[in-house]
Amino acid sequence: MVLQNLYDTLKSKKLGILAGFAATGLLIIGSLVMNFAPERYEGLHGEDINFFFRNVSLINGWFYLLFAGLVLYGINAFFCTIDSVLVKLRAGVKNVTLYGGSVVHLAFMLTLVAHLVGGLGSKQGAPVTITDKPVSYGGVELSVAGIETSIYPNGMPKVVQATIKVRQGEKEFERILGYNQPVVLGLGAKEFLLKQYGSTPKEVILNVNGKDQAVKLKEEFTLGASRAMVAGLFMPPQVEAPVAAVIVNPGDVNAEQHYVRMGKQDAQPIKDVMVRLEDVKISNAVVVDLKENPSVPLALAVTLLFAVGVVMVIFRLAQKLAHKY
Repeated sequence: MVLQNLYDTLKSKKLGILAGFAATGLLIIGSLVMNFAPERYEGLHGEDINFFFRNVSLINGWFYLLFAGLVLYGINAFFCTIDSVLVKLRAGVKNVTLYGGSVVHLAFMLTLVAHLVGGLGSKQGAPVTITDKPVSYGGVELSVAGIETSIYPNGMPKVVQATIKVRQGEKEFERILGYNQPVVLGLGAKEFLLKQYGSTPKEVILNVNGKDQAVKLKEEFTLGASRAMVAGLFMPPQVEAPVAAVIVNPGDVNAEQHYVRMGKQDAQPIKDVMVRLEDVKISNAVVVDLKENPSVPLALAVTLLFAVGVVMVIFRLAQKLAHKY
C-alpha cells in the first residue's frame, strides 16, 4: 500500500508541474545570483557542474535545490511514461503512432541524463602549442601541416585556416582548424579550439667557412675548435634582415655572444671562422584548447529519438484528420 501510494505520487501530473515550475524559478534565481556576484563563480566553465560540488556554499543553494528538483522531475517523467505505455499495452494498442508521445517523453528523460553526464564529465584542457612536430593531446597526435590566412586592410586576421594532421590509433587524417571552426572528434565529444596562431623559427642555415650547416635553435654545434649555440633570432628595426645571436662556449665563464646578420655580404669572423646566416626555416604553430564533453554523442542520439517521436505524433494527427474528413 505504501509503495502504491509512493508510485501514485511520483507519477502525479501535479508533481511534474510543480517540479517544472520550481526548476524554472530556480534557474531565474541562479541567473540573478551569478549576474550580481560573478566573482563567486570564477573558474566555472561551460556545462561543468563539478564546480558547485568543489565549492559548497550557501550562495549556491539555488543550484542544489535545482539539482534535486530536476532529479525529481526526471523520476516523475519516467514513471509517467511507464504508466502511459503500460495502459496502452493492456488495452492492446498496436498502432505504433500512438506511442509517439511516450517516445518524446523518453527523449526528454535522456536529455536530462545527457546534461548530467556532460555536467559531471566535461573538461577544459590547458592550452597547448602545436607545430609540425606531432604532439600528443587528448588521446590523439596532432601536428600542423600548413596555415593559410587572409587579413583586413588594418592588419587584423580575416580568415585563418590551419591544416591539422590527426593521428588516432592506426588512422591518420587531416582536418581544418580555424576561429569558429574547431576540429571535432568522437561525434563531438572532443573539440580542439583555436586560440592563437603564428610561426616560430625551427632552425637556421649557417654558412661556416663556405659550407652550409643546418643548426637548430638552442642546440650546440661545433664552430671551429669551439662549442657554439644559436640562442635566438632578432629583427632589429635598423636592419631589414633577421639577425642570429651566436654564443660561443655557452655556459662557460669565457662565453662570447656574436650577432650574425642574414645576407651574402655579411659574413662575420667568429674565432677565426667566417660565419654567415643564409636562411631561417620557419615552423607554423597554433595554440589550441581541448574541450571534452562526453554527453555530445548521447545528445545527438537523443535528438534523433526526439525527431522520431515528433514524426510519430504528426503521423497520428494526420491519421485522425484523414478519418475525420
